[in-house]
Amino acid sequence: MKLMVRDQLDPRLKVYIEHSDEIWNFHFPQSVYASEHGLAAGLSTDPNEAAIRWHSKRSREIFGIFEEVFPPDRLIRVLASQTGNPWVSSTALNFGDTRFHTDALAIAPYLDFRPPDFPRLLGMNLDQLFQELETNVEPRVITAVRAHADIARAAHVSLVAYEGGQSLVAGGPYASLNPLFDAANRDPRMGSLTSRLLQDWSDASGGQLFLHFTHCSRWDQYGRFGSLEFLEQPRNQAPKYDALMRWIETDPNSGLVPSGLPDAPANLTFSVSGSTVALNWAASAGAISYDVEVGSRAGGTDFGVFSATTPSFSGPAGPGIYYVRVRARNAAGASVASNEVVITVGAGCSLPPPAGLTTTVTGSRVTLMWAGVPGAASYTLEAGSATGSSDLAAIDTAATSFTATDVARGTYYVRVRARGTCGAGAASNEIIVVVGS
Repeated sequence: MKLMVRDQLDPRLKVYIEHSDEIWNFHFPQSVYASEHGLAAGLSTDPNEAAIRWHSKRSREIFGIFEEVFPPDRLIRVLASQTGNPWVSSTALNFGDTRFHTDALAIAPYLDFRPPDFPRLLGMNLDQLFQELETNVEPRVITAVRAHADIARAAHVSLVAYEGGQSLVAGGPYASLNPLFDAANRDPRMGSLTSRLLQDWSDASGGQLFLHFTHCSRWDQYGRFGSLEFLEQPRNQAPKYDALMRWIETDPNSGLVPSGLPDAPANLTFSVSGSTVALNWAASAGAISYDVEVGSRAGGTDFGVFSATTPSFSGPAGPGIYYVRVRARNAAGASVASNEVVITVGAGCSLPPPAGLTTTVTGSRVTLMWAGVPGAASYTLEAGSATGSSDLAAIDTAATSFTATDVARGTYYVRVRARGTCGAGAASNEIIVVVGS
């Protein structure tokens, strides 16, 4: 398939590749399949976790296949999740090295009612229904979107909507709600609600892709998903379609209105005086505050996220090694991260650097080996696109060797650190790993 897509698809188009959506939904056979295979592979003893981990593992394998023939700027590797359960996103992204081969986390933000809601909906009129949609349902969905956006940002991937819109569906003992749901979808307020959903999505996701489901379809007990009820329907009779078109017409290049997020902070620098660390960065246009993220590894925030109202921050820090980056924030949300700096306070960690880091490369398979360090509980492998950088991967392992398969073509700058109770120690020798030369 990878060769067929490469050879037959218009080369100006990007390729979005996804394993499957709704792996979490056991009403579908792919979920049962994933759970059975995850359990058999020993990925977990819990059927749900086994399914999600298998989904992550299989996604990673499929991404690797397409990486062999597509350059990074043309391939979008999509990992599907569940809107109502951020645990799925966190579990899938953080299993193995999947997040380092993922470009986008995908959810389906639908305005829907939960089963416990239906009994009280039976007595509602249109005004009451829209009051419920506007004050409870839409805010609940966007709160979930923001949670996924935080998870995606921490993993350095974007957040997209593989589908979304309204999902007013009633069946069985609640089938009498269908006329009310039909009327709601024809009401002008549904257009306003659709516009609000798109704007709130754009603000929370940073203006990322939203695929509305669907263009035109019949409305029945299984839903009223179509923005049009029939292809020739006048725009002024189709409030969802009108809202979507007005949204697209705002920006014909992307279909998105500006999200209002501030620019990313630039030129983050630091100085250390004794146990005091001082940070400085260029002010971001539109920012009202800044998030200073501090972690024990590249991209991490396990040491904390601190707020600053000016483009500088200082405070005491114990001996150790700290990975720090900054995000600008305003009412629309947080920006992408600044450059990351690695700060050593005091003597840093007392663990010495691992010695003798070497590699062997066979095709797209890379094996790294190094000497163990007494007192080390684990090791962190750092891989970057330039010397000293860790922008491509930061992988923890308890062993003194590591093998990665289906590694994308390219040049990698790699080093390893021992980790103990004091955090990460000094870096080993750095090696340059070339794959696919």
